Amino acid sequence: MFQDYAPRNRKSPQKESYSEKKPEIKLYKQNTRALKPKPQAIKLKQVKNALPIKKPHTESLRELMQGNKRHLPFLSLTALIGLLTGWAWQANIFSFTLSTLDSADTAPPAVIEELPLEILSNYPLPETLSVNNQLNALHYQVSEPLQKKALGILDQYQPYLAVILVSDLYTGHFLAAAARDSNGLRPFLPLAAEPRFPAASLAKIITSISALENAYTPDQKIPQLGAHHTLYKNQIREPQNSKFPTVSLRMAFAKSINPAFGILGNRLRMPQLYATANKVGWNKTSLPLLPKASYYPQDAENNFLIAELSSGFTRNISLSTLHALTLAKCIGSDGIWSMPGLVRDIQPVSGPPPEKSFPQASDAWVQGLVNPESSDKPVLSNTVQKNLQILFQETVNSGTAARFFRRNLGKALLAEIEAGGKTGSLDGTSPPGRCDWYIGYARLKNQPQEGLALAVLQVHHKSMNLRSAEMAALLIKDWGKVKVASTLDMP
Repeated sequence: MFQDYAPRNRKSPQKESYSEKKPEIKLYKQNTRALKPKPQAIKLKQVKNALPIKKPHTESLRELMQGNKRHLPFLSLTALIGLLTGWAWQANIFSFTLSTLDSADTAPPAVIEELPLEILSNYPLPETLSVNNQLNALHYQVSEPLQKKALGILDQYQPYLAVILVSDLYTGHFLAAAARDSNGLRPFLPLAAEPRFPAASLAKIITSISALENAYTPDQKIPQLGAHHTLYKNQIREPQNSKFPTVSLRMAFAKSINPAFGILGNRLRMPQLYATANKVGWNKTSLPLLPKASYYPQDAENNFLIAELSSGFTRNISLSTLHALTLAKCIGSDGIWSMPGLVRDIQPVSGPPPEKSFPQASDAWVQGLVNPESSDKPVLSNTVQKNLQILFQETVNSGTAARFFRRNLGKALLAEIEAGGKTGSLDGTSPPGRCDWYIGYARLKNQPQEGLALAVLQVHHKSMNLRSAEMAALLIKDWGKVKVASTLDMP
């Protein structure tokens, strides 16, 4: 019964019948596969042998590709990338990046030669000097909490180079001043008076003043083409049709939009920009505190150079921290450009002459410390000044400095303080590094006569610990807490 039983084949009967009925098809497939040559795999030794050192890469790759067309697309792309990279390297396309990296690795220490202002090196301690063979003592007006805070910030974060200047918004007298370089804390005045740093986006202040004097308003629209922080020739061409993006002057200032200010500068032209720069202190010296002048070019060859100057996207505009402080005070207070007052008073000192020699100063030099140079009348009209303050406040409320003030002051303190400012950053060369600016003012809303002006400059070398806007926010925070608390305690 079970003699004819055999184990069942795993293959289906249909497949068995298919192979039996049409063996010639299966044989044809097998023959075609056998006729096709198998591709030879390229071994590493063969590639090395095919690319001799003496032959150019293009010939070696051509010989290799002739023997194996299967890898033709990959090898062609590799050869193209290699040729383009070599050409770009030879044409110095990467020279900017490489020079930046080399300068960052081999940058000299951020030490600047001191100006001949040695009698002011003990700030905030009293100084002694001789005037007409009479010994006199200099007394500074300084806010001890602000001075302690400024020194504490520099000691904690240890920037590569930094200058912090704080003055009273209305009297102009210094409240705090500190400076640091790669060797540690330094007398502030030699660093603060040096106009060797690029003004960066602080040059937009000049363009804004010129625009406001030419009937522009903070809400007036300007064409905005391309990215905010770049500047190309196609971004400063006036659009010919009405379908183009626009931005208001206040938002262009607050967010530091370069193309919008490039177009605005070409509308205003260089004579207007140069006259405005001279009016607010550029190309001008003021002894004894400002023996060197900040520089603003008088002319530009083409529209693109005008756009660079009007937006600050150039190193051709220089600025000192002391000059930046005068801008903040002028805009935040009464529109009068004046140098800050460093010395509160000078009193004769009686007694025997000191053992060490003291410098001899003239009466005019000393009077310049007590009563610094000032313009006879406001350089900014009341309307221009108020509109400029709107631009400054927009920078703190929603612009490039907003996150630093919100993070440090908070909503409660910001509601009690009116703060405005301008940021700017650009790579400099003396010393090499990223120049980081913040200038601004702050005053109490309930007591507008209480206020301060600030100018903070940093040069970041290999790292960026704290931005200048955040340093300013920390100083305003400590000052504001004390002032707001004193006003709340008043009957």
